[in-house]
Amino acid sequence: MLTAKLREYQVLAFMFFLIVLSKVTGFGKDLLLSYYHGATSVTDAYFIASSIASLSYAALYMAIPVVVVPYVVRLIGNDSLTNGRINVLPILQSFIIISIAISALVFIGAEYIVNSLFPDTGAETKQYVYDFVRIIALTFILSTVVAIYNAVQVVKKKRVSSLIVPIVNNGAFIIAIFIFRAANDFIYVLLAGVFAWVLLLVLNYIITKNDVSYDYSMELPLFNDRKLLLVFLPAFFVFYVEQFNSYVSVFFASGLESGAVSFLSYANKVSLLLVSLFIVFLNIYAFPKLADKYLQAEKEMNDFLTEIIRLIAIFCFPIVFVLFGFSEQVITMLFGRGQLTTSDVAAVATVFQVLVISLPLLLLRDLLNRAIFAHDNASLSLMALVVSVIIHIVVVKYYMISYGLYGIAAGVVVSAFINCILLIAFLRLFFNIKLIKNSLKTIFICLSLLVALKFLSSWCFANASLDWRVEGAILVVSYFCCLYTLKEEQFRNIISSIALSDVREPK
Repeated sequence: MLTAKLREYQVLAFMFFLIVLSKVTGFGKDLLLSYYHGATSVTDAYFIASSIASLSYAALYMAIPVVVVPYVVRLIGNDSLTNGRINVLPILQSFIIISIAISALVFIGAEYIVNSLFPDTGAETKQYVYDFVRIIALTFILSTVVAIYNAVQVVKKKRVSSLIVPIVNNGAFIIAIFIFRAANDFIYVLLAGVFAWVLLLVLNYIITKNDVSYDYSMELPLFNDRKLLLVFLPAFFVFYVEQFNSYVSVFFASGLESGAVSFLSYANKVSLLLVSLFIVFLNIYAFPKLADKYLQAEKEMNDFLTEIIRLIAIFCFPIVFVLFGFSEQVITMLFGRGQLTTSDVAAVATVFQVLVISLPLLLLRDLLNRAIFAHDNASLSLMALVVSVIIHIVVVKYYMISYGLYGIAAGVVVSAFINCILLIAFLRLFFNIKLIKNSLKTIFICLSLLVALKFLSSWCFANASLDWRVEGAILVVSYFCCLYTLKEEQFRNIISSIALSDVREPK
């Protein structure tokens, strides 16, 4: 019994390691990009091309497991197998038709798409974007097949393969950028990405070959099966609106000076790295429990959401305070070398200082969106996302006109805050979930402590010339000690749980 449990923990630890490795290699990719190319037409073009790819295809890629997993489970449940194997060809054909259509449209109409979506981009940058978009479009079909294989593997309890996908892609980029360092050779870095998807396709085919069959059928379940379509369409539209939200900031930045898209993207990458690490916790702990809490009772859902919001406040606020106060030092440590000039690093640091404020807001927004989904109300979630995009466009444009690039970052924070208020209101109005009153005490305590400690540390260490990392560590340790001393309920519960797990004997 203990051995089986230990093996399960080892698998979970390995999966967590792969998730962290994928985040680290993804960020390492951006560090190398800044090192060899700085903030130029090439980097602007890369980020714009990535934005176009996300807008045109990412929603389909993310919707594939939402459809394929229940489809495969239904086949197994109905015993619709061939020699114990799952016939994936019908669902594969459905998604390949869509991905071929998207890939062909993006490849053939690259110039028209770029000119339509980013009309104010400079001529030199556009020439790079045309080529970059066409190369990325070649990966759509390959990644579709890989995503379907990964979905089958999830049903078969083979989750590791899907976690390797970003690591292989990031690894190919990192190796290629070491080899092809010249600006005009960047096209080969993107071609290495195509090769990575081919490698992943072959690898996943080998892993899945004993679980699937390819029996030809005229049936296209995604189009013929109303149940699948009703699962696919809401998920696709929700994911698409999310991608459009990301596109808005890049669109406005593309109309500013050369390098603005890169400054925004580099700052955003650091911010999103932090967000994604917290999302790992939410994916493992919070999100799977939302549906269960909804089924149990209204109060269960209310208390659980309040608990997670308080945890976000306790652990995110000190990180935001430290990164906000030492944004220039953090960005200089990460990007202060290679082709990025001192003024470039300062520009990225200023944008990052604003963006980092959005960290708890983005986590809260994701949590509240999932809570609405848990109530089986995808249309309400979609409506909230559409409204949030409209707010995002209006707010970001207003602040951009007033403050330029830094206004775009401020607009992201303000629109995220408005979006959170909107979602809280939706949960209160439609599901009678009250979150503000029970969370305000913890939020107030955390913010008050951090402000007081920041003033105290500034006064104490005014003449000490401490390294910013030491000063930041002292602030964070003091903050958690004060929380424990003040008997903040949520933090004390966490400490008690850790203490009990250390002394608990295995049965």
